[in-house]
Amino acid sequence: MEPERLHSLSHSTADNHPNRVNNDGQRSRSQSYPAEANWPACAAFIKQHDEQMTKNWKEDIDTLLVFAGLFSAVVTAFATQSYAMLQQQQTSSLPNSGQGPSLQGNSTSVNGSIISSQGIMHTLFEPSPSVIRINILWFYSLVCSLISSLLAILAKQWLREYMCEGSSTPRETIRIRQHRFDGLTTWHVSKLIAFPPILLQCALVLFFFGLIEFLWFMDALLAGLVSIPIAAALIFHLATSLAPAFSTACPYRSPQSWAFLLLIQNLCNIYHSFQSMAMRCVRRKSKSRKLKPLLDWRDRDIKTLPGRRNELDNAALEWAYMSSMDDDFLDSLVPCINDLRPAQAAAFAFTAVASAANCSVPTLIETARTSSPLSTQLCEILILRRLDGRRVSRLVKLLLDILPRIHHKNQSSGIIVIDTIAVLQHLLMWNAKAFCERALHREALTRMMELVNIWEPLEVQRAALDVIWKLTTSGCNVFFCPDAIVNVIMCARQAFSRGDSEMFCRACAVVFQRLPALDTAADQYDWYMRGTLHGWLSDVRRFLVERNRLKAPYNCGTHVRWCAGLGKLAAQDREIIPAEMVATLSQGAALGLLGNDDSEAEALQDLQRMYALDTAPPYSPICSTGTTTEVPLGTA
Repeated sequence: MEPERLHSLSHSTADNHPNRVNNDGQRSRSQSYPAEANWPACAAFIKQHDEQMTKNWKEDIDTLLVFAGLFSAVVTAFATQSYAMLQQQQTSSLPNSGQGPSLQGNSTSVNGSIISSQGIMHTLFEPSPSVIRINILWFYSLVCSLISSLLAILAKQWLREYMCEGSSTPRETIRIRQHRFDGLTTWHVSKLIAFPPILLQCALVLFFFGLIEFLWFMDALLAGLVSIPIAAALIFHLATSLAPAFSTACPYRSPQSWAFLLLIQNLCNIYHSFQSMAMRCVRRKSKSRKLKPLLDWRDRDIKTLPGRRNELDNAALEWAYMSSMDDDFLDSLVPCINDLRPAQAAAFAFTAVASAANCSVPTLIETARTSSPLSTQLCEILILRRLDGRRVSRLVKLLLDILPRIHHKNQSSGIIVIDTIAVLQHLLMWNAKAFCERALHREALTRMMELVNIWEPLEVQRAALDVIWKLTTSGCNVFFCPDAIVNVIMCARQAFSRGDSEMFCRACAVVFQRLPALDTAADQYDWYMRGTLHGWLSDVRRFLVERNRLKAPYNCGTHVRWCAGLGKLAAQDREIIPAEMVATLSQGAALGLLGNDDSEAEALQDLQRMYALDTAPPYSPICSTGTTTEVPLGTA
């Protein structure tokens, strides 16, 4: 009992240390990977494969047996009639004029010799070559049909024994199955199962040839009329058997077409061998290559895929998306778009949106690029079709996935970023309140802020900023501010430097709404964002000074809450807003440049109390020379 106890202790130690390596260099079995759960799973997978394989074979064999039985009966009926043509017709072999004695059953003396009438008839009768050919063709057809039935019955017996299982452990079952499968492959059972259909088709062709011969023997007109459909059927059979050998996409695949394909490959390899020998004789290198043997049709398909993988992926996803109405399945297809190439991914996403809008992709792109009344037609179509929120969210997700990957430059044709942003704006604003505070809209905001980058084309920045502003004013995720807000700040600074007041105000409005959501003091920002923030606020002060000098309203086509935004930033960090900016705001309010917004007036009063400014100081420009100097917008 002592060795057993030590053996059990060693196993318990190995189980407690799953990473321990034994003396044979193998890792000990871990409790988290029990073998009892692995072998049954493997056995179930193998059994499923074998059941499907044998099911397909049995279905083909059953169909073949039914057809072979009917066909053999038909051929037998015709062969019975043709066989009678090989026998002599005694009553008509020697014509009897009625003047001489009957030869049947009698003997006649010729030159003193007695010759039986039966011997005369056997000597004179000889079947015509046409009759012989008819019988050969039909009896060969019958034999081929019966042989194919015999092979089919044998194949069913082989498959029954192959699938026979006994009561044993899953691991032992796998061993037995693999032993049988190796024998199935070594003895070419799959080829033998594919042979009976070929044999039966040969029998059918032989029967057709015999039938044509028989009809020409009986009547030429009847034979000519019947030969037309038979010839058409044989030509079609020959064409469908040869076409797969020349076209990899041809679906007319059959055992006879596979045999013809192998024949062509062997002939090509023989030609290559002779060519190589001839080239070696003249000391030159052969340019042709020897064809590698194919295992099956699937092996051939795999070898033809490399040049069309992306195209096939796109076509398959598009077909699956358009053919299903299951939302769970369609949602599972959305991540697959990341595996497509940018152009194909964009085409797939726009096809899905166009299908929802009940229009074509060119119409969708044209609608997205125009500012005519057609630009609102897409949104109206989506509303009229009563798309639910889940379907719209799926379309938005598709467009957001392709947005960072497609072309950013303006092109005369193809799908570009501007098109995607325009369609996204329609979908996002279709029912913005319903999507409020959803993760999808937060992702949309992040993607749009990533596009508001100074390195992007100006039209892309403007379009993305417009979407951000509309989402912000609709109240969606107003307390969400991604790190990409720095791109909006840089966009505002760039707009200020080139004198684009409208874009500057819109970017500032977004920053004032979104930046306080970070709830972070300026000294806690990283160095890049802190420097960018101070530079932007300096530009804001210059803008306000310039608007005061021109006595022009602060808002340039965009309602910007200047006082409220600066007040929120000052509440987080008072040092970030200089007192001079509050004084400038006060002077602007005195000039009526803030408008009639009561909330802005209250926010200004809060700022004045925070900075202890009871009254607005007299206006003075930025320069300290004591004289009023015009400061154009965008100058430092």
